Amino acid sequence: MRKIKILLFSLILFQLNQLYAISENSNSGVKLKQHSKTVIATIDGNPIYLSDYEEFVNLFKKRPKTIEDKLNMLNNLINRRILIEDAREKGYFNRKDTKKNFKKHKFLDKSNKDKTYEETIVLREYFIENVSKKVKVSKKEIEDFIAKHKGYKSISKVDAKDMIAFGKEKKIFAELLQKLRANKKIVIFKQNLK
Repeated sequence: MRKIKILLFSLILFQLNQLYAISENSNSGVKLKQHSKTVIATIDGNPIYLSDYEEFVNLFKKRPKTIEDKLNMLNNLINRRILIEDAREKGYFNRKDTKKNFKKHKFLDKSNKDKTYEETIVLREYFIENVSKKVKVSKKEIEDFIAKHKGYKSISKVDAKDMIAFGKEKKIFAELLQKLRANKKIVIFKQNLK
């Protein structure tokens, strides 16, 4: 079940990109640089460098080719940063149970890649607490779902419950992310994303 939650969380992040419009700084035709790094976006003035984006993209097998795919991937990174910031503000990184989870994963060290794994552990806990635990599926919902989809292949009660829960999680997560993003000034420098 834990693997399903992680997979659902990943799928939700990717699907949510379609919900958000991209802000562009149309006045800037100039590459912003700091420490020889190209800035491709900012969140409340905090830069996201092209190198950060490349590191993030390298976590996935398929590399984005079109500008639309690159912008979707960048929005995934922005969403991740916003969620991590919220988790940090709510103390997730300092919780005893979270630190226990870090210790379970002995491969973690202080490198950037391992920081990503540590953040993923925190995001999983954040997602479970702020999204999954809020989802309730009634027997009636399951029965109605199965009845509605009778013409298709047979659906077990467990599968029906998982599908209903996924839909509810997606909605709750979209609302959470929309609320968090609404409080941020996000600027994307599309011209710097090559």
